[in-house]
Amino acid sequence: MIEEQDNPTGKIMARRAAPAQMERTLTDLEIIELESDFDDLRENVLAGDGSDDVIEQELSVDVDVDVSEDEEVITADSVYGSEYDTPEEVDTSPHLDSTDNLEPKGDRGRTGNKVKKTVPSSTAETARALRAPLYGRNEQLNELKEVFLSTWNDRRLSLVTLLGEPGSGKTRVAREFARSVRAAIPNALVLWGVATDPEGAAYEAISGALSERFGIGQTEAPEDVREKIAASVGETLPAPLCEEVTHLIAHLMGAPFPESPVIDTLARELRDLDMRCQIAVRRFLEQHADRGPLVLCLDNMENARVETISLVNYLAQSMQDRPVMILTAACPELVERYPQWGHGEMGHHRIDLEQMERDDVGLLLRSLIGVQQIPDELVDVACDRLHGSPRAIYDLARFLIETRAVEGDERNGSISAKRLKEIELPAAHEDLLRQRLQALPRGEQQLLIQASAVGDVFWTGAVVALARAVAVSPEQPDGPPLDEIGALVVRTTSEVAAALAALCQRGLIVEASASTLAGEQEYRFAYPPIQRLAYSMFRRTDEEQQGLSRDCLRCHSLVAQWLDLRPEGRLEKRQEQVAEQLERAGDRLGAANRYRRAANCARDRFRGDKAARLYRQALACLGETDLGTRLYIWHDLGSVYQAIGDLDAALDVFERMLRLSWVVASRPKAAVAYNKLGRLWRQKGNPRLALEHLQRGLRMYRESGDDRGVASSLDDIARVHWMQGKQETALDLSAKALEMRRRLGDKRSMAVSLATIGNIEKDRGLFEEAEACLRQALQLREETTDRPGHAESLTDLGELDFARGRLADARQHWETALCDTDRIGAGPIQMRVLSNLGSLAVRQGQINDAHEYLSRALDAANDTDDQRSRIETLHTMGLAELADGNSSRAKSTAEEALVLAQESELAPLAAKAEMVLAEIHAATIFDASASDTSSPSGADLHFARAIQIFRDCSHDLQLARALRRLGEYRIERGQWDSGKAALQEAKDILARLDLPEADEIERMMRELGA
Repeated sequence: MIEEQDNPTGKIMARRAAPAQMERTLTDLEIIELESDFDDLRENVLAGDGSDDVIEQELSVDVDVDVSEDEEVITADSVYGSEYDTPEEVDTSPHLDSTDNLEPKGDRGRTGNKVKKTVPSSTAETARALRAPLYGRNEQLNELKEVFLSTWNDRRLSLVTLLGEPGSGKTRVAREFARSVRAAIPNALVLWGVATDPEGAAYEAISGALSERFGIGQTEAPEDVREKIAASVGETLPAPLCEEVTHLIAHLMGAPFPESPVIDTLARELRDLDMRCQIAVRRFLEQHADRGPLVLCLDNMENARVETISLVNYLAQSMQDRPVMILTAACPELVERYPQWGHGEMGHHRIDLEQMERDDVGLLLRSLIGVQQIPDELVDVACDRLHGSPRAIYDLARFLIETRAVEGDERNGSISAKRLKEIELPAAHEDLLRQRLQALPRGEQQLLIQASAVGDVFWTGAVVALARAVAVSPEQPDGPPLDEIGALVVRTTSEVAAALAALCQRGLIVEASASTLAGEQEYRFAYPPIQRLAYSMFRRTDEEQQGLSRDCLRCHSLVAQWLDLRPEGRLEKRQEQVAEQLERAGDRLGAANRYRRAANCARDRFRGDKAARLYRQALACLGETDLGTRLYIWHDLGSVYQAIGDLDAALDVFERMLRLSWVVASRPKAAVAYNKLGRLWRQKGNPRLALEHLQRGLRMYRESGDDRGVASSLDDIARVHWMQGKQETALDLSAKALEMRRRLGDKRSMAVSLATIGNIEKDRGLFEEAEACLRQALQLREETTDRPGHAESLTDLGELDFARGRLADARQHWETALCDTDRIGAGPIQMRVLSNLGSLAVRQGQINDAHEYLSRALDAANDTDDQRSRIETLHTMGLAELADGNSSRAKSTAEEALVLAQESELAPLAAKAEMVLAEIHAATIFDASASDTSSPSGADLHFARAIQIFRDCSHDLQLARALRRLGEYRIERGQWDSGKAALQEAKDILARLDLPEADEIERMMRELGA
């Protein structure tokens, strides 16, 4: 058992009534505590005396208890969570008089006259706290308890999905259940996590749950996060596992240890870092499940990213023999996005939350309002117009109180029939919310509208800035005199604080327990439609009926400035927020610049998908206003697509760049576009189109006098010739490019040419020369911090090691490169590494590993339409299938590789495919079909074709090895003379290359008596 006195973090784990990220405020208080005496239960559970029976008895407590005077208050968010709809946009335009701003205007602000309080005295009456037990969800709550008891008694994991429309009460039911488990079993580990952002962190919900276990707040420094993780893991796991699990969980939670040997080693040896992180989470949670019940509550799972879904499925499958209950709450979008959710061998229970029954609706309304009887008219509205939604019923209760349709206090109130006739009952939930906002006191309404311009989340400082902006005038553009600012500071901040407190009491906004901006109090709208409806209430004049009002545009501009002036204003996330505000303010050029700046930051952090999205947003804002900047952004966007392997998207982008270059008559930029298009066609395995575009680019670079561009084109053309097997031409062009780049002093580009030359020398069998070039390229890339280039150099060196038979060195280089490509998202390089690791696994007889590597490489090549990678992977898959005894599948795979190589005019790859087919036919030499040695066999034909291609391409090393295999094959068939002749030619080539394989052939020939 986990004792609190022995486990400092256990207090957080076992006693916390709500997760760290879900702490309550004025209007988001804890749910009603169940009133039961658990002293005997606790003693029995901790002593292990009949705990199962006691637990079952305790969990049967009915939660529909009378509300006592000492109960905690609850509000909409604590009762029904933050679930929401996204209804259609409405257009209401209440007139906000500028004199109702929170900050006084004109002489009133400067003379120090007393300002009328923004929050009226009636606020306390109309914004009272609402109380209600859980109605209409007993059946679902009891089902959860039964599942938990079964999980505990059978020691079997259960996965439960609470499914319901927004506002149906999923969060409240889950919290009630979690609270009852905590109350009944003090040593139970109940963790809570929430998926708030579909584009947020990969494991947001799981990280939130683990943060609760570790006692981590939202704004803690990474070093403090790592320290708390290490302390908790050290208390829980055996010492030999602590370092590994600590580093992996820290990596998963976004606080990785710098230069972690654990992460680097595991990424190289086990290839899949994500899976290792998932295993670490499982190990940590298993230890708790072995000590007591474990309940993992994950809310808003419709927002979860695929990584979280994968981890939940893995935990459910791998911990089936432990008393673990994974409770997820989600809208129906979850099963629409992930149709296989809950499928598998784990026990999955789906619990649907339907519309509340009429009797329960009446009870809930009566309890919230504090009256003895509810008119049928109101119950009809709640059932028919609000569809029995608990969230909507809560808002209806608020509406009735705020419109003074409720008389008396919260204990002895009644519904005023007269007032009920005077007010317009809402037609739908959105109409109800709109009426609530329109009925707000002017100051609160003004603040809420201004806050809506900030977004779903806002900060006190931003609202204060909007309020103070009225103090700026043409006469005083830098603000009021210093001697007047002191009084204004107190007045403004106090008025804003009072209005925010009132809005919290009304359940319209929620104060966050932690802020994403240091030193600022953060708030969020309690229900996102409230933000949208408030935003629609910006006043429009007669001239402003189309588009946003001037007040709204001014607010967005001020918010952008406020964010930009923050210390973290230059960070990627803040720049994106500034861009969004400027775009809404109508400053599209300013927004484009900020989107571009944020995109550059994302690109530099190798977040390619996000960078591409931000570049496109920048382009959308630019329009036709700045064609020069548009050209640069197209270039950057295309480069990002190429880096992540989206070749078709990159082709489209660079074609657009080429068209725009023509519009602005920019020959240099057209040359860049042609060069980029040529590289893409080379990568897609089309040397004809590659050369066509590269040569056009070369001509334009020369006409523009751009030596850097000329050198780049020469090297790119050299690579195409190398792919086609034209070694001498390729070597000559790459040498010229290197000479030019050395004169220019461009180290990064010099590394590219050295890598090209090194690969050509490797194929010629000149390993010493190849190694010298490749290592120099690696050194230059390290000096210039070229991370993608560094991964590519490691891959090149691994291929050289593999060609020399140094398999351990090859593995080390490739696994290091794979780790790097995982971190930076270099898809094309990663495909190459995976294919190489597959070849290594085939060579070492690790066929299962080979299939895994090659399948991943082929999937990536097919997704990106990378023809060269596809061909390389297919012929290696043919060898793997042959080693696995699947001759038929091996033959069809190799034939596909051969056809693709021939269509792409990639002679060296065609020769490799011919060699695979030769090996497949050679494997049948003892079959009856191969018994006739008087005529060439299928293997002979394929060997001959491969050898001829290698001769034509001057691939001396590959030629020698093909001749050796032909000689061995013919000797096995009894064709001694031709076999020895092939071996002799192979030996001569290898001896010329000074390779030890020549000695091996010499020994073989002596044994054969040659």
